Amino acid sequence: MPAFVLTPAPVLRVSARPAASPRRARLVATLSPPPAARPTPPQGLPPPRRDAVADLGDLASLLTLVASTKGLLVVEAYSRSCRACIGMRRTYERIAEAHPKARFARVCVDDVPEVRDSLDVRAMPLFVFYSDGQRIDHYAGASRASLEEAISDNL
Repeated sequence: MPAFVLTPAPVLRVSARPAASPRRARLVATLSPPPAARPTPPQGLPPPRRDAVADLGDLASLLTLVASTKGLLVVEAYSRSCRACIGMRRTYERIAEAHPKARFARVCVDDVPEVRDSLDVRAMPLFVFYSDGQRIDHYAGASRASLEEAISDNL
């Protein structure tokens, strides 16, 4: 006669899933432990101020802003189809809030193609630095640390 060994029973979790046909329901049993509790996501930062970054709609407004700004002006040239630009949007707004001594603006090269030639855009997102109306530096890329370093160097 065979000997029987008693082992602890696995945790049985039953979940109801919609059946392939509406006439019957199917129960699916899995022999897995219940899922671990999901950690609650951290609460996000407060939304950025709307006036932290000026949205420019044409080349004339860009040239006027460059000529009229005393101190550091940072202009972002971006495209709506650029994934790095989309990823940097909120980061750029946060950086603008953190540096009140500088002015920040952005312009979409999809809407204003003449800006692409004026700023000599070869990669995006492109951040161009002006001081007292003169172009002093630029940075192309999507690194927050590198952008903050470039701003600190030019302040």
